[in-house]
Amino acid sequence: MTRPTRSACHLLALFAVASAVALAGCAPAATQSGRGPMNTTTAPFDGTRSAKDVFTDFLNTIDDAVQNSGTTFPGWDRKRTAGYSTESCAIKSKEDGHRYAVVGEGGPVSDPKAAVESMKAHWQALGYTVEGAVPWPGPAGAIDLSATTPAGVRIVFGASTNGSTINVKSDCTRDPLARETTTETVPLGGTGGGGPMSTTGAPNLSTGTRPAKDVFTDFLNTIDDAVQHSGTTFPRWNRQHVAGYNAPACGVKAREDGNQYYTNIEGGPVSDPKAAVESMKAHWEALGYTIEGAVPWPGENQRIDLSATSPLGTRVVFSPSKGKSGINVKSDCTLDPLAKETTTDTIPLDGNRHP
Repeated sequence: MTRPTRSACHLLALFAVASAVALAGCAPAATQSGRGPMNTTTAPFDGTRSAKDVFTDFLNTIDDAVQNSGTTFPGWDRKRTAGYSTESCAIKSKEDGHRYAVVGEGGPVSDPKAAVESMKAHWQALGYTVEGAVPWPGPAGAIDLSATTPAGVRIVFGASTNGSTINVKSDCTRDPLARETTTETVPLGGTGGGGPMSTTGAPNLSTGTRPAKDVFTDFLNTIDDAVQHSGTTFPRWNRQHVAGYNAPACGVKAREDGNQYYTNIEGGPVSDPKAAVESMKAHWEALGYTIEGAVPWPGENQRIDLSATSPLGTRVVFSPSKGKSGINVKSDCTLDPLAKETTTDTIPLDGNRHP
């Protein structure tokens, strides 16, 4: 299981959710010294930047992280610009803007601590605000490093000896073009289908009024239901394990005024990914989920990403493959202050115990 994200990162989380990319490997490349991979070194957070600039910075941030990750992200191609859609976000009022988001999976690193230290130094040299590194228990030595670029792009680099992740979320823009699916050219054009993203940015149904207890319980139940119907095993998942989750910031009425839970867990292979997706799709439809799409990845593992949103606004991506499978879940956003606390062994949360 890939642990719940514990930093005010993105998100997504994991990563969660806009549309998903198959990030993949490239050889390290030099980045221009003294500035990040952005069009601008500073940017207003008032939504006035064009969709073209926001999207270009988003792609460049991903590419820079891939190049400096110390591992490979086999499906990533910076030149591929078609098929991205966005999730709604808040600037001056609820969901008055849009942003790009992605979670990508890559290969392992031999020394996660060294990989994180190297990335941290690189980001600091580019003027990123490094928000912290969170180690996770377990033999894989996993560490999540979170940062924000000068233009407001949020990024989390997760390094481990089992596999690595890059989770990127752009700044929020009010440009109407951001509502359109990207095409082969930038600026955006508005006709493309599917795309390489994990989710397609279904509407956020949350008003932020639900208590943290309910949001967290629904989050866990969504994960557990997906695990039970995945057709494979997720050895590190335990529904009874409720301690140690932190909720990254999210926007309800203003930028980062709420919190939402997020995690990405890894499981075993499935013999027939297409059949697994069809089975999960039918199950989710019976539960009233909004199915957002299924995106096949290239490669011999035949991975497919199936994205959906539950009736309560929980986003989930099921990714079966002949190699390893994944489940990526992001809760709805809540204004309950208790969501800012690390979860404990009991629900409701009390914030007094940390793992």
